[in-house]
Amino acid sequence: MTPLVYTPVVGEACQRWSEVYQQAEGLYLSFEDRGHIANVIKNWPEPNVEITVVTDGSRILGLGDLGVNGMGIPIGKLALYTGCAGIRPEHTLPLTIDLGTNNEAFLADPLYMGSRRKKVSEQEEKEYLDELMAALKERWPDIVIQFEDWKNPFPSLERYREDYAMFNDDIQGTGAVIMGGIIGAIKQSGTAPKDHRAVFLGSGSAGVGVAKQIVDYFVSEGLTEEQARSCFYLVDSKGLVTSDRGDKLAEHKIYFSRHDNEGQQFKALDEVIEYVKPTILMGRSEEHTSELQSHHDL
Repeated sequence: MTPLVYTPVVGEACQRWSEVYQQAEGLYLSFEDRGHIANVIKNWPEPNVEITVVTDGSRILGLGDLGVNGMGIPIGKLALYTGCAGIRPEHTLPLTIDLGTNNEAFLADPLYMGSRRKKVSEQEEKEYLDELMAALKERWPDIVIQFEDWKNPFPSLERYREDYAMFNDDIQGTGAVIMGGIIGAIKQSGTAPKDHRAVFLGSGSAGVGVAKQIVDYFVSEGLTEEQARSCFYLVDSKGLVTSDRGDKLAEHKIYFSRHDNEGQQFKALDEVIEYVKPTILMGRSEEHTSELQSHHDL
């Protein structure tokens, strides 16, 4: 049932969420609820919620900004937690917060269930999330709060990690599984961490977050941070991420931007592989996984 309750079927379900909507599932919070979020949360009928998966719909899978249509993701992920981890379904809370959307098609769609406004500012989002996190912990002091499919997850991860039982799934959930595989693979390879070269296809916030975890692992194995960082080559839709590429890099990509590409612009994965000759090839792009199929023997 996994492909039905989660990927790949959940992607189409989210794209058509407002169109095929039949009954209420999960809790929606509007930006207009600010100032009384705690009162809204008190309306949730279950007295003992152990975990919530919360999204703002701003980066759903590889589909982009889907607004409140992203509710299928918290529902699907929590279904997996019930099926695979044995968490009682009534102890889960699918949560979607409507902070607006920049998806013009949905804003113009008469069936779209979300608010018809552009995405709120970063400051407004931060203030809203401060109120939300406090309200969730007030109602359920031991709740685990999982952030899922946010366009920029780093601010909330840094802001709340010390005060709440929270994590970001794309960075830490996926990252923990990848890290386990990397540790085992490196030990099996017999090649020291300093001699590895890792190419990441996909350099979104999740890919960068996972790569940073592996940097920390390499540092724990005796490398300096600079030595560990130099082992990574990130590829996005425009090619190898470099400091002289000509376009403005997103802030989260700057950490891994290369300076040693000798003035060459590598725009295709094949070109990067030929240039780097990687020992590690990581697929972190849900839009370009097919490009990896011919390189599986690496």
